[in-house]
Amino acid sequence: MQIDVRNVSFGYTPEQPVLENVSLTVRSGQAVGLLGPNGSGKSTLLRLIAKSLRPENGSIRLGDKALDRMSSREIARSLAMVEQQRAIGFDFTVRDVVGMGRFAHRGRWTRERKADREAIERAMRWAEVESLADRSARALSGGEGQRVFLAMALAQEPEILLLDEPTTFLDLRHQVSFLSIVKERVAAGLTVLLSIHDLTLAAQTSEEVVLLSNGRVATSGRPEQVLTRDTLHSIYHVDAAVGRHPDSDMLYVLPALGDMPRAHS
Repeated sequence: MQIDVRNVSFGYTPEQPVLENVSLTVRSGQAVGLLGPNGSGKSTLLRLIAKSLRPENGSIRLGDKALDRMSSREIARSLAMVEQQRAIGFDFTVRDVVGMGRFAHRGRWTRERKADREAIERAMRWAEVESLADRSARALSGGEGQRVFLAMALAQEPEILLLDEPTTFLDLRHQVSFLSIVKERVAAGLTVLLSIHDLTLAAQTSEEVVLLSNGRVATSGRPEQVLTRDTLHSIYHVDAAVGRHPDSDMLYVLPALGDMPRAHS
């Protein structure tokens, strides 16, 4: 299912525009990285696509349907979202939490069907949390918890997955594991829009990237086209080495710490 955002603008107050005339397309079965400095509007754009917020201007379409004409149930069956960090207020097991992803298909108070159980087991296997199924979700580490929420999103069987800085609190091993799972699902046909600060991980996960700055699309394209030294200096105000790893040929971005601007007291 394709995502089409056309000329979308949004502000939390009339004096505080967050997004201005933003347009982007994520093709079906594609992973696109949404990049930009803090405050550039990445999380707001994802919430607009998830219909948690409504744009002031412009339009959003999921597949052939206008988002503003889709019901909450339709959206939940089409789209899932994993955020930076979510709290679990009750002592649910991991399997219970993953099972919540099926509410879009069976309702909150309806008994699980065979299809629900199969989807839950499959999602836990994909996210590598099968061994945690009977543990309390409140007793998990940050990396384990994020994989559980990924499993819950996958149990929805969405066509679109939105990821809002999902690796922020994960160590390196869990970052790589989490994004490897996402890449596998993209290869299987899932459409992914991923907001992430780590530009190297973004380049290795995404077929295309969209770079936001001050609420607008500064540039977009293949990672090697967008993540250039000049562009990064212009948008992030840092000097960075951009190259390819000699063994994997994967793109990497390495900021030069000595060139960071300093705050004056």
